[in-house]
Amino acid sequence: MYTTNFVYKAPPAVLESLKRLFSVLSVEKINFEHAAVITDNRQLKETLFQFLQESNQYLNELRCQIESLGGDTAVKNDFKATEENLPVKDSKDVYDYCSKCENRILAAYREILNQSVIVKELRHMVRYQLNGLLCAFLQFRILGDSFRRI
Repeated sequence: MYTTNFVYKAPPAVLESLKRLFSVLSVEKINFEHAAVITDNRQLKETLFQFLQESNQYLNELRCQIESLGGDTAVKNDFKATEENLPVKDSKDVYDYCSKCENRILAAYREILNQSVIVKELRHMVRYQLNGLLCAFLQFRILGDSFRRI
């Protein structure tokens, strides 16, 4: 009986895309934590904390995936996550920031999904994470629209 051990060796471009996504999510997590602390709106604060919990789970999954592919998860900050750079002063600013954040995160996820050489299981993980974050951003939009109408 012959057995073959197959170890997936991710191409460097895939590993770099995963690291970039990890970096973007890490920085946005810090920014959302800051936004959750400064907002007075209870519903917005709860939504931000739900987003933080979900993104923290995705960060852990990405960290494990990167490490299993032989990469390290040291965060390279392409943009700083500091209070001075975070343009959030009130609830309206939080909604605007969520929209900008959504674009950065979606671009990082799409970069991975556009790779043709990733295995099915990795593509599946990235897709369900993307769908979960799209749902979270939709909640932000709905909540923001409901407050603008009041």
